[in-house]
Amino acid sequence: MKKVLDHIENLRQKPESHRRRVQFFVSVGTALLILVIWGVVFTINAKPEVALNENREENLDSPLDVIRDDLSASVEQVRDGYVILKNGGREE
Repeated sequence: MKKVLDHIENLRQKPESHRRRVQFFVSVGTALLILVIWGVVFTINAKPEVALNENREENLDSPLDVIRDDLSASVEQVRDGYVILKNGGREE
């Protein structure tokens, strides 16, 4: 805890732009961590059969596979939204 407090004291001496940059990256990192944890918990709760089949590993996707699939789907949705916005609201 002392290291964190020392780091905060050092940040107070830095210029405003540096402090805002650190603040941005810390908040984005925290948000991503919360999003990943939420995605894993939501995926497990959305599929009750996963909880029932805990001992049968061949039927389970690893948490990293689930996260990768969720992130891929999110990237595709953002890409599709960008294409729609780029085309003035018309889908291709």
